[in-house]
Amino acid sequence: VCYGDLRCRSIDTSDSNAGSCDGTEEKIVASLSAATGARISKGDDTGSSIKICCKASEPIFEGAKWTNNAGGLINSTNLNSLVKLELTGSDLSGKILDFEIYEKQTLFWIDWLNPDGLVSTESGESATWRAGLMADESMRSGIYYFKVSARDGSLEISTEDNVDEDYRYLDVSDVEVNDPPVAEIKFPLDRQIYFVNSPITFEQGSFDLDDEFSYSWNLGDGTVKEGDSSTLENYNFDYTYLSPGQKNIELTVTGGSGARELSDTAKVSILVIASNYLLSYIESPAYNEEYGQNVEYDASGTYVISSEVAAEGCTKTITCLAGDCPAETKGCPSCYGANDCPIEVGGAPETPEAADYSEINFCWDFKEDVIFEGESIPELCRGGDEGGLSFSITYPSSGHRNVSLTASWGVGAAS
Repeated sequence: VCYGDLRCRSIDTSDSNAGSCDGTEEKIVASLSAATGARISKGDDTGSSIKICCKASEPIFEGAKWTNNAGGLINSTNLNSLVKLELTGSDLSGKILDFEIYEKQTLFWIDWLNPDGLVSTESGESATWRAGLMADESMRSGIYYFKVSARDGSLEISTEDNVDEDYRYLDVSDVEVNDPPVAEIKFPLDRQIYFVNSPITFEQGSFDLDDEFSYSWNLGDGTVKEGDSSTLENYNFDYTYLSPGQKNIELTVTGGSGARELSDTAKVSILVIASNYLLSYIESPAYNEEYGQNVEYDASGTYVISSEVAAEGCTKTITCLAGDCPAETKGCPSCYGANDCPIEVGGAPETPEAADYSEINFCWDFKEDVIFEGESIPELCRGGDEGGLSFSITYPSSGHRNVSLTASWGVGAAS
């Protein structure tokens, strides 16, 4: 039992060895019956033997550390990189703390403009600092440490107090390097099967080691969700697709600002099903990778499945019709219980090599003329058993290239 910023403990007053509440600091706030049909009552109820003693909680500081934006412990960084001042301990939530950053000085060199070494101050529950940023907005390399204390000044700790000597100071170099952000989609999983009208978890592991960052999810159905590293709004969420089909999902992460701004994009493609559907998937070349002028193309991640619904409207039988189908679904229909999923995909090949693509037609759009078997062509449309699944082309020049693939199977199953 705890009320607000209190630290509480229980004592059994029926036990003569249990002692009592500390009258100077603790106060009985509740009593509980130890008998059958237990009840809770206010204060020192003589009919209840268990007492809850509480006192005002004070923060406990355990350690101070420098970290990067991904939470990694650091002892060195580059000029102008955004670093975090972290405090470990208990009862810290909601506490207003004062952070002071100092430049380490020696007897052999004294900065007359900054004689006490104080570089920056910040207050709040946490703090960040542009490495090397001085009070006059100039930037300077050097060795730094920080102190953090409660607003009333009663508790204080510094990185200089750390037991591990390797992490008492932050060495800021005189070189400014902007690490690019990293976009990572953890869920949903690439090439996997999910269900219409059923919540799907969207989760990312994106980060920028030296800058705040923003991100934008494009969910492939016209929906866009945005956020940033300050609030983490829409960083992770659940989303329900109301229409079936292939959903090509993109997550773009942008870090820094102005000349420092960099971005990264991650992509996954999923199949949201209700009946018969096809996932069109480019296995190679990989997104945003570098290649020579001769490029191998491969669509072996493509597959076709059928989903039959029983008369009662819930039981689903999923069958692989062509291609490298997953062995089971990752999503779960809304009418299923957690123990009823995943659903096995019948007829899925045991190995990728056993997949049959003979009934799938592949249409590649290169957006420009490329060289294929000695001829200049802008696109290539062939069946899976006629060379449309995998082949090699030659680009006449270097540069960025965008290529799209449309695969089809039977009637109306194109994606």
